[in-house]
Amino acid sequence: MEPSEFNVTKYLKSGENQISLEVYRYSDGSYLEDQDFWRFGGIHRSIHLIHTPDIHVRDYAIRTLPASVGDYKDFILQIDPQFSVYRGMTGKGYVLQGVLKDASGKEVATLKGDVEDILDLEHKASRMNEWYPQRGPRKMGRLSAIIKSPERWTAETPYLYKLHLTLQNEERRVVEQIEQAVGFRSVEIKKGQLLVNGNPVRFRGVNRHEHDPRTARVMSEERMLQDILLMKQANINAVRTSITQCQPLVRAMRQLGIVRDGRSGYRRTRIAWNIRKYPDWHAAFMDRAVRMAERDKNYPCIVMWSMGNESGYGPNFAAISAWLHDFDPTRPVHYEGAQGVDGNPDPKTVDVISRFYTRVKQEYLNPGIAEGEDKERAENARWERLLEIAERTNDDRPVMTSEYAHSMGNALGNFKEYWDEIYSNPRMLGGFIWDWVDQGSTRHYPMAVPWWLTAVTLAISRI
Repeated sequence: MEPSEFNVTKYLKSGENQISLEVYRYSDGSYLEDQDFWRFGGIHRSIHLIHTPDIHVRDYAIRTLPASVGDYKDFILQIDPQFSVYRGMTGKGYVLQGVLKDASGKEVATLKGDVEDILDLEHKASRMNEWYPQRGPRKMGRLSAIIKSPERWTAETPYLYKLHLTLQNEERRVVEQIEQAVGFRSVEIKKGQLLVNGNPVRFRGVNRHEHDPRTARVMSEERMLQDILLMKQANINAVRTSITQCQPLVRAMRQLGIVRDGRSGYRRTRIAWNIRKYPDWHAAFMDRAVRMAERDKNYPCIVMWSMGNESGYGPNFAAISAWLHDFDPTRPVHYEGAQGVDGNPDPKTVDVISRFYTRVKQEYLNPGIAEGEDKERAENARWERLLEIAERTNDDRPVMTSEYAHSMGNALGNFKEYWDEIYSNPRMLGGFIWDWVDQGSTRHYPMAVPWWLTAVTLAISRI
């Protein structure tokens, strides 16, 4: 579900060209794509044919970091552009300029970078040593500025600045321009709590699939916005993107203050449980994680990366975690499948302890089992108690339930009991209800419950 790009330049000819697409419903990649919703063939996302100038901004990364450790008043804005050049272009004389404006349009900062210097086609030792040192991580911030007392982005106050990037040639004529929203916020974990701008948060979240009752896997921007508005009305502040990558729903999320986790997308087939350890599948695992992070790296509402869903744990997941931590040290990494055994701590490759359908610490009824017997029904004994995990002293990471309070249809029991426990311990990060709406289809299944009815029921349950 992540985006892909293909360079078709060499296939084009003068005059009219024809592009044909062949779509497969199943492939060897289906081993990694098993998920609990309706399967539909076809193309679910937009396709664009783009022509670029001979030198253009190929990509860019934006980071906002506190200017001083432990002080969230001033922030550093870092912009790291990448360029592509064709037909002998070197970037000589070209400049990339960034102008940051607040919500009222007032200019806050101007940043400039020399394209030839950033491209470094000559591979000068001085440049290489400065930005790609032989020891330690690469340096960030080709364009950098300290922003004094910016308005900060949170789920409750989703303030956004606008960054206007312009690529200018030797004559200072603009040959390319880009606009990017910027939210100043930091995410870190300290003493078992997840902090946004230094303040502890809890996730009052839902899981969300991409599904429309009439258009199936194709989601309109209006439908995505409707989802987000209903979530805000129901006091939901976080979305777990339910096994699959949501398309740029983030445009609405970053403006309305919903946080989410990126999803790299591995599924719960038993085959996937096995291939998690096979080197043959390493590239397929990494491909999904890399494209996920590259796509969503500039969105302030993405506060956590997730490596997948219900696929066990093994070296391929450890490799993903290592790459994500090095690529983006500003966000924690989550994966419910990385669990310790027999009370041992979860692998250090995850920054958050996560469990499915955990129990509260109250007594559970066991019909058919005599009183006093030390037994539990299998459906109860399968799941751990979340608060007991948070009370352990052999770990200091936040604890959350990535799925709980099953709400497909007439459900959502124990909700108050869950939240009484979540508020009782500072390490309890919250949880994500499964799920936002039933995947009913009014087109193929006329008797299915309309999606909005489930959403209304879900909203009422939070009052």
